[in-house]
Amino acid sequence: MSAEREQMLQSIRSSLSRTRATLMALAGDAVAPLAPGPGSAAEMIERFASEWTRLSGTCSRCPDEAAATAALVDLLRARSVTRLLGWRPEQIGLAGLEDALRAAGIELHDAVARGRPDERVAAVRAFEAYPASVSGVDVAVATTGTLMLRSGHGRGRLASLLAPLHIAVVRASDVVWTLEAAYEHQRRRHGDELFAEASNLIFISGPSRTGDIEMVLTVGVHGPGEVHCIIVED
Repeated sequence: MSAEREQMLQSIRSSLSRTRATLMALAGDAVAPLAPGPGSAAEMIERFASEWTRLSGTCSRCPDEAAATAALVDLLRARSVTRLLGWRPEQIGLAGLEDALRAAGIELHDAVARGRPDERVAAVRAFEAYPASVSGVDVAVATTGTLMLRSGHGRGRLASLLAPLHIAVVRASDVVWTLEAAYEHQRRRHGDELFAEASNLIFISGPSRTGDIEMVLTVGVHGPGEVHCIIVED
């Protein structure tokens, strides 16, 4: 790391250490108490799937991990995918995923660019050739059909950004009603140090869309043109 970058990061750390208590107090005052959702867990999953589909996402609902793994492999086989970019298997959390991909002749590559700047640039360019990617999901928001992905060790952020097809594995226990509930879900899991080991938090609401000055909508320019959710309902 260069001296200039380290100096900049140290300045940010110092500023946050001085203002953290004030910012946390203000955030606590700003967040209203969370009301319970309007229905059951099953209704919440149904609402998420409906909103996600309305945003042009596609969805597979699976009763357990084995069915979810099979659905993922079948989707990749149907697209003749042999190279897959993504999170590490233990971060996706599907039992037997690594063995199932290997048996199907599909190589899973870690979506992290490492090394010197020129080496990282070369890695990203190589990643652009991958036809599909896979990740887990930290939280799914039912009312907006939104996925929340936290980067970190074994969770390369490029997994949801580069490939034309992104497949996201969602746990039923990680589906919440609102965005406020999503933040509370993360706070309970990580405490106040949400970004201690993460560089960013990505929100996904369907495929990438871009509109130009003539109001022409184009899909897939600044991200995946197709996003598929696999919901594990057990």
